[in-house]
Amino acid sequence: KDIIALGFDRNLTYIFRNTDAIQWLYPSILKIQKHLTFSQVAATLGLTRSDSVGKAAFPALQAAPAFCTSFPQKLFPTNNHQLSCLVPCAIDQDPFFRLARDLAPRLGSPKPVLLHTRFLPALQ
Repeated sequence: KDIIALGFDRNLTYIFRNTDAIQWLYPSILKIQKHLTFSQVAATLGLTRSDSVGKAAFPALQAAPAFCTSFPQKLFPTNNHQLSCLVPCAIDQDPFFRLARDLAPRLGSPKPVLLHTRFLPALQ
């Protein structure tokens, strides 16, 4: 796993695929969608009224992993519901996590911390 190769401790790092963790992400996605407006998404991503609804809904899916509440099975055994998430991402993902940082206070969560790289190679 490329994240581990960057020096992350395997025992302290939770690596997942959104599709494999969707059952835990989905409640967070809904909460984010409730607090995220179309105007915010449109301004951040440059959407127009003729763009598909999928483009407007996608930021919530991308932002959900940035909050510890999305992973109760991994993080809540610590009883610390206010853990910050460190999100390693390429610069093309920045707009999604900027939205997440803006939403964090309204969600009652700490702001996620980003680690930008030029581009991480695909995990295989």
